[in-house]
Amino acid sequence: GLFTTKGAKYDLDDFENQLQLTYLEVPVLARVGVFRAGGMTGFVSGGPSFAFKLKEVQKEGGDEIPVNDEVKSTDVGIAFGGGVSIGPWIADVRYTLGLVNIVDVDTGGFSEPEAKNPSLAVTFGYRFK
Repeated sequence: GLFTTKGAKYDLDDFENQLQLTYLEVPVLARVGVFRAGGMTGFVSGGPSFAFKLKEVQKEGGDEIPVNDEVKSTDVGIAFGGGVSIGPWIADVRYTLGLVNIVDVDTGGFSEPEAKNPSLAVTFGYRFK
């Protein structure tokens, strides 16, 4: 799992709302090796990614206001990317395409705003054997 921070902007009643969201993200990825040279291995990966909201903050004029009701508590996306491993070291670049409209605001019958969470992640790690 990963702790990630994402942002969302949407317009409602001619005002732009800006949110900062913190998630526990659980990507479920398949990994396929594409080359091996010496001690280096290259791979591509892809699969679904599930995110669970931990914190939601609305930003207004530089101030941060804690809120809990403008964004859905879960998000689902499709992640794909690739990376290399050299011995126990690993580096990965991954793009996650958000599939769910995360805005959960009652508009009283007017058109609902829409925001999705795409993200780009770069990770580095060390594998213990």
